Amino acid sequence: MWKDTLSERTEMSRKPREKRIEPPERVTVTLCEMAFEGGVIAHEGGRTIFVDYGLPGETVVAEIDRERAGVFFGRVVEVVDADADRVEPACGYFGECGGCNWQHISYERQLALKRQIVVDQLRRIGRFDDTTVLPTVGSANPWGYRNHVRFTAKARGEVGFVRRGTHRFLRIDDCKIADPWINELLPRLQGHGGARPDIRRRCLE
Repeated sequence: MWKDTLSERTEMSRKPREKRIEPPERVTVTLCEMAFEGGVIAHEGGRTIFVDYGLPGETVVAEIDRERAGVFFGRVVEVVDADADRVEPACGYFGECGGCNWQHISYERQLALKRQIVVDQLRRIGRFDDTTVLPTVGSANPWGYRNHVRFTAKARGEVGFVRRGTHRFLRIDDCKIADPWINELLPRLQGHGGARPDIRRRCLE
Protein backbone atom coordinates (compact mmCIF):
# COMPACT_ATOMS: atom_id res chain seq x y z
CA MET A 1 0.00 0.00 0.00
CA TRP A 2 2.86 2.37 0.83
CA LYS A 3 4.40 1.67 -2.59
CA ASP A 4 1.07 2.38 -4.31
CA THR A 5 0.70 5.70 -2.48
CA LEU A 6 4.28 6.70 -3.30
CA SER A 7 3.74 5.81 -6.94
CA GLU A 8 0.56 7.92 -7.08
CA ARG A 9 2.30 10.90 -5.51
CA THR A 10 5.24 10.59 -7.89
CA GLU A 11 2.90 10.46 -10.87
CA MET A 12 0.97 13.52 -9.65
CA SER A 13 4.18 15.49 -9.08
CA ARG A 14 5.43 15.01 -12.61
CA LYS A 15 5.03 17.99 -14.88
CA PRO A 16 3.36 17.45 -18.26
CA ARG A 17 5.92 16.91 -21.00
CA GLU A 18 6.76 19.96 -23.06
CA LYS A 19 6.53 19.58 -26.82
CA ARG A 20 8.59 21.58 -29.30
CA ILE A 21 6.69 23.07 -32.23
CA GLU A 22 8.65 22.67 -35.47
CA PRO A 23 8.66 24.86 -37.38
CA PRO A 24 7.63 27.60 -34.94
CA GLU A 25 4.30 29.29 -35.68
CA ARG A 26 3.98 33.07 -35.95
CA VAL A 27 0.77 34.85 -34.93
CA THR A 28 -0.22 38.48 -34.36
CA VAL A 29 -1.74 38.96 -30.91
CA THR A 30 -2.63 41.66 -28.40
CA LEU A 31 -1.04 40.97 -25.02
CA CYS A 32 -3.31 41.02 -21.97
CA GLU A 33 -1.73 40.65 -18.54
CA MET A 34 1.63 39.77 -17.05
CA ALA A 35 1.98 36.21 -15.73
CA PHE A 36 3.91 35.34 -12.58
CA GLU A 37 6.77 33.70 -14.52
CA GLY A 38 7.47 36.83 -16.55
CA GLY A 39 5.63 36.19 -19.80
CA VAL A 40 2.50 38.02 -20.94
CA ILE A 41 -0.76 36.19 -21.54
CA ALA A 42 -2.42 36.35 -24.96
CA HIS A 43 -5.41 34.57 -26.50
CA GLU A 44 -5.64 33.50 -30.13
CA GLY A 45 -8.02 31.07 -31.81
CA GLY A 46 -9.13 29.59 -28.50
CA ARG A 47 -5.54 29.10 -27.36
CA THR A 48 -3.80 30.60 -24.33
CA ILE A 49 -0.26 31.73 -25.11
CA PHE A 50 2.45 32.89 -22.72
CA VAL A 51 4.63 35.33 -24.64
CA ASP A 52 8.10 36.36 -23.45
CA TYR A 53 9.53 39.87 -23.95
CA GLY A 54 6.23 41.70 -24.24
CA LEU A 55 4.20 44.24 -22.25
CA PRO A 56 0.48 44.22 -21.45
CA GLY A 57 -1.48 46.13 -24.09
CA GLU A 58 1.07 45.71 -26.86
CA THR A 59 0.24 44.24 -30.25
CA VAL A 60 3.07 41.96 -31.34
CA VAL A 61 4.03 39.16 -33.66
CA ALA A 62 4.74 36.16 -31.43
CA GLU A 63 6.64 33.06 -32.43
CA ILE A 64 5.15 29.99 -30.73
CA ASP A 65 7.74 27.26 -30.22
CA ARG A 66 6.48 25.13 -27.30
CA GLU A 67 3.29 23.53 -25.97
CA ARG A 68 2.57 21.93 -22.62
CA ALA A 69 -0.76 20.52 -21.43
CA GLY A 70 -2.68 22.54 -24.01
CA VAL A 71 -0.94 25.83 -23.18
CA PHE A 72 1.39 27.45 -25.71
CA PHE A 73 4.63 29.37 -25.17
CA GLY A 74 6.58 31.74 -27.37
CA ARG A 75 8.38 35.04 -27.67
CA VAL A 76 7.97 38.44 -29.28
CA VAL A 77 9.74 38.65 -32.63
CA GLU A 78 8.17 41.93 -33.83
CA VAL A 79 6.47 44.78 -31.98
CA VAL A 80 3.55 46.18 -34.00
CA ASP A 81 2.26 48.64 -31.39
CA ALA A 82 4.71 49.30 -28.52
CA ASP A 83 3.92 50.34 -24.96
CA ALA A 84 5.40 53.65 -23.77
CA ASP A 85 7.39 51.76 -21.11
CA ARG A 86 9.27 49.60 -23.61
CA VAL A 87 13.00 50.40 -23.51
CA GLU A 88 16.13 49.20 -25.27
CA PRO A 89 17.71 46.30 -23.29
CA ALA A 90 21.10 47.14 -21.79
CA CYS A 91 22.49 43.67 -22.36
CA GLY A 92 23.57 42.40 -25.77
CA TYR A 93 22.69 38.84 -24.76
CA PHE A 94 19.11 39.69 -23.80
CA GLY A 95 16.64 37.44 -25.60
CA GLU A 96 19.25 34.71 -26.13
CA CYS A 97 20.38 34.20 -22.54
CA GLY A 98 18.00 32.31 -20.27
CA GLY A 99 18.55 34.75 -17.40
CA CYS A 100 16.81 38.12 -17.49
CA ASN A 101 13.20 38.43 -18.70
CA TRP A 102 12.32 42.10 -18.31
CA GLN A 103 15.19 44.24 -19.59
CA HIS A 104 12.86 45.56 -22.29
CA ILE A 105 10.68 47.19 -19.59
CA SER A 106 11.47 50.44 -17.77
CA TYR A 107 12.51 49.79 -14.17
CA GLU A 108 9.62 51.82 -12.75
CA ARG A 109 7.13 49.71 -14.71
CA GLN A 110 8.88 46.52 -13.59
CA LEU A 111 8.24 47.47 -9.97
CA ALA A 112 4.57 48.15 -10.68
CA LEU A 113 4.18 44.85 -12.55
CA LYS A 114 5.76 42.88 -9.69
CA ARG A 115 3.27 44.38 -7.28
CA GLN A 116 0.38 43.57 -9.60
CA ILE A 117 1.52 39.96 -9.92
CA VAL A 118 1.40 39.60 -6.13
CA VAL A 119 -2.10 41.12 -6.08
CA ASP A 120 -3.27 38.73 -8.82
CA GLN A 121 -1.79 35.65 -7.12
CA LEU A 122 -3.35 36.53 -3.77
CA ARG A 123 -6.72 36.96 -5.46
CA ARG A 124 -6.63 33.87 -7.69
CA ILE A 125 -4.89 31.38 -5.43
CA GLY A 126 -5.47 32.75 -1.93
CA ARG A 127 -8.89 34.26 -2.71
CA PHE A 128 -7.95 37.49 -0.93
CA ASP A 129 -9.92 40.16 -2.76
CA ASP A 130 -9.27 43.17 -0.55
CA THR A 131 -5.67 42.63 0.56
CA THR A 132 -3.49 45.75 0.58
CA VAL A 133 -0.18 45.26 -1.23
CA LEU A 134 2.30 48.08 -0.77
CA PRO A 135 4.36 49.41 -3.70
CA THR A 136 7.45 47.36 -4.55
CA VAL A 137 10.61 48.74 -2.97
CA GLY A 138 13.10 49.33 -5.76
CA SER A 139 16.88 49.30 -5.79
CA ALA A 140 19.00 52.41 -5.97
CA ASN A 141 20.92 50.69 -8.78
CA PRO A 142 19.25 47.80 -10.65
CA TRP A 143 22.55 46.86 -12.33
CA GLY A 144 25.66 45.14 -10.98
CA TYR A 145 23.95 43.93 -7.81
CA ARG A 146 24.30 40.15 -8.03
CA ASN A 147 27.16 38.76 -5.97
CA HIS A 148 26.52 35.05 -6.64
CA VAL A 149 26.62 33.72 -10.19
CA ARG A 150 26.67 30.15 -11.47
CA PHE A 151 28.35 29.69 -14.83
CA THR A 152 28.29 26.70 -17.16
CA ALA A 153 31.70 25.64 -18.53
CA LYS A 154 32.34 23.85 -21.81
CA ALA A 155 34.99 21.17 -22.22
CA ARG A 156 37.15 23.56 -24.25
CA GLY A 157 37.12 26.00 -21.34
CA GLU A 158 34.54 28.60 -22.37
CA VAL A 159 32.32 30.00 -19.62
CA GLY A 160 28.73 31.21 -19.93
CA PHE A 161 25.06 30.50 -19.31
CA VAL A 162 22.41 28.53 -21.24
CA ARG A 163 20.20 29.80 -24.02
CA ARG A 164 16.55 30.60 -23.38
CA GLY A 165 14.31 27.53 -23.24
CA THR A 166 17.15 25.07 -23.98
CA HIS A 167 20.21 23.45 -22.47
CA ARG A 168 22.46 24.87 -25.18
CA PHE A 169 25.53 26.79 -24.09
CA LEU A 170 25.91 30.55 -24.60
CA ARG A 171 29.31 32.14 -23.97
CA ILE A 172 29.07 35.26 -21.79
CA ASP A 173 31.82 37.87 -21.57
CA ASP A 174 29.86 40.42 -19.53
CA CYS A 175 26.75 40.20 -17.33
CA LYS A 176 24.99 43.50 -16.61
CA ILE A 177 23.44 42.35 -13.35
CA ALA A 178 26.60 40.72 -11.94
CA ASP A 179 28.87 42.52 -9.50
CA PRO A 180 31.68 44.38 -11.34
CA TRP A 181 34.23 42.14 -9.60
CA ILE A 182 32.69 39.09 -11.30
CA ASN A 183 32.82 40.78 -14.70
CA GLU A 184 36.46 41.66 -14.12
CA LEU A 185 37.15 37.98 -13.46
CA LEU A 186 35.33 36.69 -16.55
CA PRO A 187 38.15 37.32 -19.08
CA ARG A 188 40.50 35.34 -16.84
CA LEU A 189 38.02 32.45 -16.62
CA GLN A 190 37.42 32.19 -20.36
CA GLY A 191 39.37 29.29 -21.79
CA HIS A 192 40.09 27.80 -18.38
CA GLY A 193 36.70 26.59 -17.19
CA GLY A 194 36.78 23.11 -18.71
CA ALA A 195 37.99 21.41 -15.54
CA ARG A 196 34.54 21.83 -13.97
CA PRO A 197 31.07 21.54 -15.54
CA ASP A 198 29.88 24.50 -13.51
CA ILE A 199 31.65 27.41 -11.84
CA ARG A 200 30.20 29.41 -8.99
CA ARG A 201 31.64 32.74 -8.00
CA ARG A 202 30.54 34.84 -5.06
CA CYS A 203 31.64 38.37 -4.30
CA LEU A 204 31.12 39.32 -0.67
CA GLU A 205 31.04 43.00 0.15
